[in-house]
Amino acid sequence: MTTNPNDFNATLEAKNKEHKSLIKPTIRLFKYWNATAGFPFQSFEMEKWVCGMSFWFQANQKDYFFAVIENLNTSTSYSQWVNNEITRAKNVVANVRRYEKDVRQQCVRCVSLRR
Repeated sequence: MTTNPNDFNATLEAKNKEHKSLIKPTIRLFKYWNATAGFPFQSFEMEKWVCGMSFWFQANQKDYFFAVIENLNTSTSYSQWVNNEITRAKNVVANVRRYEKDVRQQCVRCVSLRR
C-alpha cells in the first residue's frame, strides 16, 4: 500500500482547523496511550482513523480524547493483550464519566440544600 503523506497532511490540517485545533492534540494523546499500551496500532493508521471520525457535541480536549477511546472496538483479529488494553482504556473513560456525573449530582444537591 502506498501513501502520500502530503495529501494526508492537508486532510489532517483541514480537520484540525475544522475542530478548533483539537484534532492534533487528540492524536498526540492517542499516540501516548498507544505507547503505554505497548503499541498495538500503527501510528499513521491511528491518525487516519481519528481524521475519519465524527466529533459531534465534543466541547474540549477531554471530550475529543474520550470519544476516540469510546470508539475503539475489540476484535477477534486482535491479540488478547490488544483487546485487554482497549477494554481497560474504555473502562477508565467510563469510570471517569461516572465519577463526573456523581460529582455534578452532589453539587446540585449541595446548592439545593443551601437555598
